[in-house]
Amino acid sequence: MDFSSVKRMDMSLGKVKEQAALSANSYKEHYVGEKVTINGNSYVVEKFTNSKDSGFSATLYRKENTNEYTIAYRGTEFKEDFYNDLVKADLLSGIINKNTQNPDREKFTKEAINQISKNFR
Repeated sequence: MDFSSVKRMDMSLGKVKEQAALSANSYKEHYVGEKVTINGNSYVVEKFTNSKDSGFSATLYRKENTNEYTIAYRGTEFKEDFYNDLVKADLLSGIINKNTQNPDREKFTKEAINQISKNFR
C-alpha cells in the first residue's frame, strides 16, 4: 500500500496537551455553536450529546483558525453518573459482553463524519 499521500498526524507535545485539554473540556455540558478557548485556541462546539439512558457523551469541536475537527468522548464518571457509567455501561459490558453505549457512539460518530464531510464539499 502507498501511504505517501496520507498526512502525518501532529504528535508534538503542544498538540498532545491541546488534545488532552479538549478531552477534559468534554466533561462539561455544551451547546451547539458555543465557543470555547483551549490553550489560547478558539473552538466551536459543532455537535454535542449526553445520553441519560446509556451514559454516553461526546463533543465535536472545530478549531476556528484551521477548521480542524476533534471528537472527544467522555469516559466513566463515577461521581456524576455512577449508575449509567459504571453499572449500565461498564459492568454490563463485561457481564453480558454487550456495550450499551455502542449504538449512541456509532450514531454520534457517523453524524459527526457526515457533518464534517459536508463542510469540505
